[in-house]
Amino acid sequence: MAETLTPSVALFNELIASSKNLPHAASHLGSIQLDLSEIGKRANSLRDKHSEGNDTKAHYLLAGSGINAEDIYLQLSSLTLNPGIEYYDKNVAGIDSYLQNKKQDSILAAIADSVRLSASDFDQFLNQNVSLDWAKRKEQICQHFGLIQKDDDKNNLNNNTTTNTNNKLTKTVLGGTWGAASLGKLILGTPEIGTATPRQRQFAKAISALNNARSKGQAFPVSAALSTAADNLSDAKSQQLNDAWDILSYISGESVEAPAKEGIYRKMYAAPPGSPDGLKVRKQISHGSKMYLEHQFYACVEAEIAKSPQDALLGGVPSVYNKIKAYLNVRYFRGGQWTKENMEILNGVPVWAVLYYMVRSGHLQEALDFTLEIESSLEKIERSFPVYLQAYVKSKDHVLSRDMHDRILTEFNQHIRFLDAHSDPFKFALYKIIGRCDLSRKVFPEVLETAEDWLWAHLVVSRETVDGPLQDRYTLLDVQRTVLNFGSKHFNPSGKSPGLYFQMLLLCGLFEAAVSYALTFCPVDAVHYAIALAYYGLLRVSKPEDTEDSDGSYLSVDKKDQQVLHFARLIGHYTRDFRRSDAVDAVDYLVLLCFYRDQEDACHEALRELVLETRQFSVLLGDIRADGARSPGCIERRSKLIGLDKDDFLTQITAQAALRAEDDGRFADAILLYQLSEQYDTVVSIMNRTLGDALSMMDFGDSNVEPAQSLSLLSTATNPAQLAATMRELYTNNPQMYSHVSQRNRDTCEILLQIVSARESYSRGHWAHCIAVIDNINVIPIHVTADVGTIRRRAQDFVSLHESTARNVPSLLLMTMTCCAELAQNIQESEFNDATRCDRLAELKARSRNCMIYAGMIQYRMPREVYSQLTALDTNLNSVNM
Repeated sequence: MAETLTPSVALFNELIASSKNLPHAASHLGSIQLDLSEIGKRANSLRDKHSEGNDTKAHYLLAGSGINAEDIYLQLSSLTLNPGIEYYDKNVAGIDSYLQNKKQDSILAAIADSVRLSASDFDQFLNQNVSLDWAKRKEQICQHFGLIQKDDDKNNLNNNTTTNTNNKLTKTVLGGTWGAASLGKLILGTPEIGTATPRQRQFAKAISALNNARSKGQAFPVSAALSTAADNLSDAKSQQLNDAWDILSYISGESVEAPAKEGIYRKMYAAPPGSPDGLKVRKQISHGSKMYLEHQFYACVEAEIAKSPQDALLGGVPSVYNKIKAYLNVRYFRGGQWTKENMEILNGVPVWAVLYYMVRSGHLQEALDFTLEIESSLEKIERSFPVYLQAYVKSKDHVLSRDMHDRILTEFNQHIRFLDAHSDPFKFALYKIIGRCDLSRKVFPEVLETAEDWLWAHLVVSRETVDGPLQDRYTLLDVQRTVLNFGSKHFNPSGKSPGLYFQMLLLCGLFEAAVSYALTFCPVDAVHYAIALAYYGLLRVSKPEDTEDSDGSYLSVDKKDQQVLHFARLIGHYTRDFRRSDAVDAVDYLVLLCFYRDQEDACHEALRELVLETRQFSVLLGDIRADGARSPGCIERRSKLIGLDKDDFLTQITAQAALRAEDDGRFADAILLYQLSEQYDTVVSIMNRTLGDALSMMDFGDSNVEPAQSLSLLSTATNPAQLAATMRELYTNNPQMYSHVSQRNRDTCEILLQIVSARESYSRGHWAHCIAVIDNINVIPIHVTADVGTIRRRAQDFVSLHESTARNVPSLLLMTMTCCAELAQNIQESEFNDATRCDRLAELKARSRNCMIYAGMIQYRMPREVYSQLTALDTNLNSVNM
């Protein structure tokens, strides 16, 4: 049980607890901490100052208040000191010294806390704002300079659909940021650090060959060339993409021996759908697509026969009939009998199946010959079929006359239309195809086994005409709507064969949609399909103003409700990966924009942005050789393809690039570009300014003015003095150029080159020759005969000096004084004492005096330390005894 404290003890404990908080922090006295011994010592001191007589009065006074002094004394004696209390050092002189020490400790603690907080804030700032992935950055730099292989290159060796390049371009299809608001940036997009993949380089070679042919006005087999470039992979998806090149060849009517001309279909493809040209181009697309599907099917027939020769029983004569019969053997003949029971068999041959597959493979004449052979064996109701087939084969567009169409339609409706389990589906399909029967139900049961079969049947029954009954109208436009309604999920439900839907879109003439779809899974190939289509003129492209207003996607719908492709943006974005490392290839792609007249401005702007972005001026715009000959750049070599003559080329691209280079302080680039622009006075002006700045900042010991060894103008650009000497020689030998340079710029150039010569002599310790060159420059008055009036006039002329010359006057003065001092020192140390010694010293001192008078007159136009150095050199020189 806790001991009960007396009231006095409890009160005293309360006083002790309260004393720890006195005085408060708000007090101007500060905090005071005294231990009990100090309090006792001070209490004794106070007691000694008072008389003992007061003790009795105090005792009674306390007792009257209920305080027992003896109990308090005993309680104080029993207290134990708290070790946590800070004790006051008895050696401290007093409270003032104690407070001073505490103040210093508080200041030091506050400083330490401030340093700690500052360090913490700095670390936090670094973590938030300088979060760089150095390993990734190192990899990008190594890839950029070709030190390591890019991931894209590795993946493209096996599968082009998994490359990073493709993923980047696929992202641009789905949306994103498209660069600055200017047209050029919108076309080119934000550049990437990297180089072209091996697959892209193969395509680039084909594009270069295409532009070479275009420059010569020659047709080029673009599909064949791009197919060869792409034909290096064997996976199923890539194979479907490679096969699609054959589709373009069939649609365009192109072959290696007879390449299609550039823009052959552009006018027709841009015509309204109902116009003659619109009908004509759709006929061409349908015809080419049917031919491809028929040849593709016949290749499958031959492949099936080759795979199963024992089942095929082809025999010795590989005729069309024998191959089709052998194909049917592989598919439907087992154990000596036909497994498809509803096929009509004549003399052991499924005649309707043979006829159908002949027609399906495009062998119409062979089908007609076979029909005429079996005509006598056909049933009565089918005896007219050879007549229908002959009319179908012989007509220009496989269109039956109205009378014959009515006859076959009647026969179809009465005897063939209603299929049952015993009806031959191949006979049904043949009647429906030949007579275009019952177009409201475009179904072919048991016959159309693949997507290619389905599309072929729809293309066969379609006709590009605006005549005839409404129920008989079925055109390529209807086929296109059907394919779009089915969509990619119908043709590629598992997502493993996207190339099939791409082929379907191409075959039915939906070229813009085909390119847009291919961008989602193989953008490199998609870009080149767009290029081939644009070459033929089979691609609708957006207007430049529509490109600016679009949401960033490549496919949109124009005012005529037709799909259009943003071709300029597509090509520009494609060059992002390699245009800095392979600028020539980028040019070859950008000039393709001029397939279309209304894209020329976009092409010019994109080329201008390419020049300014890559800064490869000598490669893109050309170079000037030391003999003055002009070496054209790759853009100029393609000027015929972009609608620019030489003057326009220089004005529209080179001059603007020159201004940008000058603003950025790239003097060598600016000089080259102005030279290419034939602005010769501007060339010399920039050259003077650059050389003057270089000389004013160069140490006296530096000298590098060896003549240029290479013929290229840019090869000398690393040394302004070499460049100035080369350009002076070039202009001197070309009066036409030299006449365009102002006299002031000519004189300034000569003075600066003499200063270079003086510096060269100075750096080699040729003091006398250096003085002679400076004297010949005639900028500062160092001649021994110069009087004060002459010196004053030169000082007054200082303000009229060219800026490049004026900046080097202080260095000329220092070189002169140093040379004089060195020569004077040499004379003094010489063992010879001839009559000319005094004259030479007098001459040097005269030159020194003239320098100092001139320097004093322009003292405030020079750096302060220059005049101090001159004074020191003059003092040393004058200390040499005569």
